[in-house]
Amino acid sequence: TVVDETPSLREFNEKVTISIPSAQSTITSPAIGTPSSQTVTILDNEAAPTVTLTVGAPGVTEAAGATRSTTVTATLDSRSEFAVTVNLATSGDAKASLDYTLPATITIPAEALLATVTLTAIDEFPTLNEFDEQVTISISSASDAVGSVTVGTSSKQPVTIMDDEPTPTVTLSIGSPSISEAGGTTTVTATLDSRSEFAVTVNLQKSGDAKENLDYTLPATITIPAETESAKVMLTAIDESPTLNEFDEKVTISISSALDAVGSVTVGTSSTQTVTIVDNEPTPTVTLSIGSPSISEAG
Repeated sequence: TVVDETPSLREFNEKVTISIPSAQSTITSPAIGTPSSQTVTILDNEAAPTVTLTVGAPGVTEAAGATRSTTVTATLDSRSEFAVTVNLATSGDAKASLDYTLPATITIPAEALLATVTLTAIDEFPTLNEFDEQVTISISSASDAVGSVTVGTSSKQPVTIMDDEPTPTVTLSIGSPSISEAGGTTTVTATLDSRSEFAVTVNLQKSGDAKENLDYTLPATITIPAETESAKVMLTAIDESPTLNEFDEKVTISISSALDAVGSVTVGTSSTQTVTIVDNEPTPTVTLSIGSPSISEAG
């Protein structure tokens, strides 16, 4: 009689050999004929197990702590006599080894129903403000010593990696606090305290007694490229023509607003800078002239 294992167990077909080692009766020992042994094959009746995938949490955070990782579990619907290798595939905008770590395979030990590996988020250094990202984990294939293992319908799981970086803060600085109106220039630099995954547009506001396009030129915006901490533009003084002797004039540059693809960027306290445009004209010389050297007293 063949006994079917409970719980079920996928295994190789097995053989049992039955033989007559000896025979005897009450009168004499009868001869053992040929054949004196027989082999019976016990055919395994278990179908290939089906493997599915689950995750412990649908989202993890980049920040260090308990929520930074989640389990990824491969589960069989029936046991196998052999270890089962489950090959994982990943897709999505999150990048392996940059945004997360995850083993390429899960090995379910022989006669076990499941095994687990860990997906761990990576916090970028230096810090990077970005959208939440997603990685979708799926089973590309699975097999044991007999052959392929069936991949079930629940073989794909998404995990969201939530960004933990605050909105960056932008500040303003200048290369020089004063320039000559004779073509003098100075840099105006916008700097973030942490990188952004997106380009940051910094809108400038100008005030003061110096007049734009008459006393100086300056772009209206500074664009900080994605994943870059700073960018600069040039303020250039204009020398009037014809020449004009005047007071030194000031232009005050400030950040009116800043934003990236996520939304507003925080404007820091050092967001206003003043540049003095120094007049280069000498003091004018005054002279006197008359229309005629003599006139009549009769009016």
